[in-house]
Amino acid sequence: MYEEDSMHLNQKSHVPLVRDYLKVYRNKMGYSAEYLSRELDVSAVYYRQIEGGQRGKRLPIELVIKLIILLHVEPLEFLKAEASYLSSYEELNGIKKYKKIRW
Repeated sequence: MYEEDSMHLNQKSHVPLVRDYLKVYRNKMGYSAEYLSRELDVSAVYYRQIEGGQRGKRLPIELVIKLIILLHVEPLEFLKAEASYLSSYEELNGIKKYKKIRW
């Protein structure tokens, strides 16, 4: 029984990958993670999970738009950074669901 539970956990677990680009953009603006989370109307824990890679999957489009506006980042630059992150995340975790986007 322990092995079955362990195997089940391993199938759902993933290796987190930090969204370094978000931290760089945030620091350029002089924002703390807590400040940015308030402006995004999300909990500080949720935002730290996004930035820290515990929420490695695709970001909700509403959040992407808010981040682009709040961080004063060119939309294409932000989307390229997120696409690069997702590609690395999927490669690290053996996910082959999406085609790689070439820029």
